[in-house]
Amino acid sequence: MEFGGVQRTLPTGSKSYNFPIKLDIQTTKNHFYGRYIYNRSTFFNTDAFGTAAAGYPANVPALSQAYGFSWVRTLSSRMANEFRASYGRLNVEFGGNSIGNTIPNQSDIGSAIARISFNSTSRLGFGPATNAPQGRIVNTYQLQDNWSYFRGRHSWKAGVNFTYQRSPNKFLPNFNGSFRFSNWDTFGRDIPNRVQIASGDPDLDFREKDTFAYFGDDFKIKNNLTLNLGITWSYYGQPANLFHDSTLASAKSTTPLWNPALPVSVATFPLIPAPKNSWGPSIGFAWTPGGFGRLTGNGKTVVRGGYRLSYDPPFYNIYLNISSAAPNVLLNTLTGSGATGNPLLANPTGPNVRTQLAGSLLTGVFDPRTFNETSITPDFGPQRTHEWRLSLQRELGASAVFEAAYVGNRGLNLFQTINGNPRIDGLLAAFPSFVPSGLTPCTTPTTILGPGQTTHPELGRVSCDLGIVRRRTNTAFSDYHGLQLELRSTRLWHQLALKTSYTFSKTTDNASEIFSSFAGGGSQAFSQSQVNFTGEEHGLSGLDFRHNWTLSFYEDIPAFRAQHGVIGHILGGWAVSGTYFMASGQPFTPIQFALNGASYYDNPFVSAFYGTVDQALRPFLSSLSAPVTSVGMFAGDACATVTSGPNTGSLCGNPAITPTTLVSFNGINNGLTGTMVDPTDPTGNTILADPNNPATVVTNKDVRFIANTPTANTQFNTPFGNVARNTVRDAITNIGSFAVFKTVNVKENFKVVWHMSMQNVFNHPNFFSIDPFLDDAGLHSEGTGFADPTVFSGGLQSGGAVGNPGRKIAFGLTLRW
Repeated sequence: MEFGGVQRTLPTGSKSYNFPIKLDIQTTKNHFYGRYIYNRSTFFNTDAFGTAAAGYPANVPALSQAYGFSWVRTLSSRMANEFRASYGRLNVEFGGNSIGNTIPNQSDIGSAIARISFNSTSRLGFGPATNAPQGRIVNTYQLQDNWSYFRGRHSWKAGVNFTYQRSPNKFLPNFNGSFRFSNWDTFGRDIPNRVQIASGDPDLDFREKDTFAYFGDDFKIKNNLTLNLGITWSYYGQPANLFHDSTLASAKSTTPLWNPALPVSVATFPLIPAPKNSWGPSIGFAWTPGGFGRLTGNGKTVVRGGYRLSYDPPFYNIYLNISSAAPNVLLNTLTGSGATGNPLLANPTGPNVRTQLAGSLLTGVFDPRTFNETSITPDFGPQRTHEWRLSLQRELGASAVFEAAYVGNRGLNLFQTINGNPRIDGLLAAFPSFVPSGLTPCTTPTTILGPGQTTHPELGRVSCDLGIVRRRTNTAFSDYHGLQLELRSTRLWHQLALKTSYTFSKTTDNASEIFSSFAGGGSQAFSQSQVNFTGEEHGLSGLDFRHNWTLSFYEDIPAFRAQHGVIGHILGGWAVSGTYFMASGQPFTPIQFALNGASYYDNPFVSAFYGTVDQALRPFLSSLSAPVTSVGMFAGDACATVTSGPNTGSLCGNPAITPTTLVSFNGINNGLTGTMVDPTDPTGNTILADPNNPATVVTNKDVRFIANTPTANTQFNTPFGNVARNTVRDAITNIGSFAVFKTVNVKENFKVVWHMSMQNVFNHPNFFSIDPFLDDAGLHSEGTGFADPTVFSGGLQSGGAVGNPGRKIAFGLTLRW
């Protein structure tokens, strides 16, 4: 049987329809305004779930409608009031496709076929992803009132906003079940080794009531100095309490999801109070210095500054992750005879699978703490950001302005994903100095084991009252400092619109995202250490783009602008425009996928949530002068031991190599291992020396990184790598675009516009991702090659051609009347 990769060519177009309707009525003291905006768009056959090549792409249709009404009433010559009412509805889903709806639409979430997979990820499974399809509706109702009053040197403003949001979601991973097989043989004989199906409700009815109020005063102290003072108050509600209500109802029902002998507090999601102390003061000023003559341009210079404290509420993906974990959902897992006794059906759709497994599902007997849980802290609330700015703006002539500004912010209470109950027994035994004082591993179990369970997950962990818990917290923080320079003009020389800006900045944080990107930015969302997710993780942010420069222009060529006569129509009406954008590469963190996995890490938690085998491990720094793609590994972990022949006992077939000898891991990945399997031994257990492919011995000056492996841990006396977060950068962004327009005035009210546009006009390669895994050092295939951006589409292809996105040229014709 031949095996190979899978490629699929699919139409991935999109359609969009939109239109607005507006109403505008003005009377002596009243202004009534209304509008309706309609937008419907569909993106076809996207790879939203990473299963498109296997035959399961997903359409992403979205319908957005917005209704708005405002009434402005002039109460007096000094006072006015505005009332607003609006309603918005967004309906978006991930489901359906153009090849037969192999992923059903969200309304048929329970009818998808089960997911079939294999132990080895090199074998392609089939069926939609376990979390497909899914979708949501967002209904937003808003009432606002804004009051303004002018008196003397004061301009007062105040307002209040009430928002009610109802967001029903369709989402439940493993709702239609999943079957896993060891290999093709067991698949052919229909003997699964694991069957999973979720018991829970895929319909989530989130509801949120928000209130926002503000008061401000623009105080004109002098004709050239204005002071801005303000205060805001924000209340965002607590949508997570949906889970408290649903789990409490289940625990009190006659058919509870969990063991009724458990305390209610164990079987239910906790009640999370909504923060009510989100006050945001602000202060600012604008000053036009008088005097100073030509230095300030005689009133053409403005100095501005300000500070404010703002808040940002949690987003709903956080709540969706909670909804699909214990205690909200019971993920029934069958292994052994339970799995083999439930073979894959000939028609394994959701209804058939649920009917087949109904007799094997066990509700009302398990302890939710023996399942993987996702939760938030008891005081979980909005993020806080302190923002400040100081700028100087100078008018340069009648049509140009230059501005220089220092901008900074300090983010606190930012969202972070952490290990909510870390396992520390192995770390304490091997590296006791890395366990904070006062933490001791649990030795007395408190969980109740259900049928088929043999291990108490809390043993060895910090708390005996919890199992494996992924927790979202407000423990992240960030700092941003930036110098922003900008030159802009409107009609320079009566024809040129020009804007150029440059920003030099630095951003640091201890977490850039709550989800792992496995690429640039938040390469791995979790901390390297299971017990330290703040100080040791503080470093450059995944959002640190050090240098940014942009240029945009539009030139209306003045020659023959009036287009009189034939010559005027040919030579007149031309215009050119362009943009140019350059930016530093995005930082990424060198991490490992599966090179260590020693027992002193929290491997059960890693297996549940990390998406890798290694615990977000970073390597050890070797030489900054070595190529960024070069990786070394200690022979004790990289080399096989010769078991037969003259070099028996040697590593990598070389008697001179010891366990602490550094060898090129790039070479190991390319077959330079120094050993080979004895072709005469059918068991494959006999290892011979292979002098034709000797391992490459290197020094610490030859490689940028040394892999974090058990031998390295003993050599560096630490289980955690010393390479900081986001210390390596992807390739720079370098994109220029250019367009030419020709307008022909056919009649006074009829014009024909021809245009030609070029994207990436200079044909510069721009790469869309990066491989951050040391495991892929030295490899070079599409998407695989540690720290090598050229392995992603967009790099230089064979023959020197620029891959997608290379230069693209488009022509168009527009009729205007």
